[in-house]
Amino acid sequence: MKSISTKIQILPYFVFQPLVERVKKGEGGLILFNVLLSVFFYRNLSMVVLQSLLAILSMSMLYGFNDYVDRNADLVNPKKNPTLTKRIGQHHLYFILLNLLISFGCIALAIRLVDYKKGLLVAALLVVNMVYSLRVKSLPIADLIIVGIWGSLFVSIVADVPYPLIGVVGLMTSIAHLFQAITDREVDAQNQVDTSATKFKNPIFLLLGFSALLSYSIYLLLGVLAGASAFIPALSFLWIKNVHTTWNVSRVYFGTTWLLILYVTYGGF
Repeated sequence: MKSISTKIQILPYFVFQPLVERVKKGEGGLILFNVLLSVFFYRNLSMVVLQSLLAILSMSMLYGFNDYVDRNADLVNPKKNPTLTKRIGQHHLYFILLNLLISFGCIALAIRLVDYKKGLLVAALLVVNMVYSLRVKSLPIADLIIVGIWGSLFVSIVADVPYPLIGVVGLMTSIAHLFQAITDREVDAQNQVDTSATKFKNPIFLLLGFSALLSYSIYLLLGVLAGASAFIPALSFLWIKNVHTTWNVSRVYFGTTWLLILYVTYGGF
């Protein structure tokens, strides 16, 4: 009975804490992207609330699976919450079963809200996340590509949107992940984890490459001037010389650009 009581008590913690930890580090911004898309696309409060719930649960399950895979390595990672890591290790079977159960619930919710195609997209998102966590996380460049696919799939679970718009989100996610990898470079190097940031000491060429692709995607939606603005993160990295500040500048730029894209694509209120 005590074991069952303990599992009931830690259930909310296991469901939401992986996401809370990422939000503390300034991650998880794609949730806001999905909420804003649902506002502009559906213009219905009930649908926005349900889509927000889907985004929050899906993102927490994605992060949770990654925490499960990394539970042993995270014990010596100073950037990780030791309480969460130890609890996952102590209740690892319960944690992963709960994660999988709620993940299937997210698939069912997407089908209920829109159609079976969105359910398949959620399933694809979960599979891509598993591949990233289990295989691709330590493959330089490939890690950025699969995270971009991950971001594109995540925004696609809301509604049927134009392909350039999906591409914008995917490329923004890749660039954001590169900044995150740069901030984790020392810890990853100590744990002998290869990433694009540890492999390439000067990531400016990676930033410029992804920025060029982002520029073209934004150009298709907003025109030449807006497309040129896609180089703001890379130029900020060169000028400011501080990855944390550059990442914050990029967040503001990504959020502002996303709002502008939604306004131009779907109109105001």
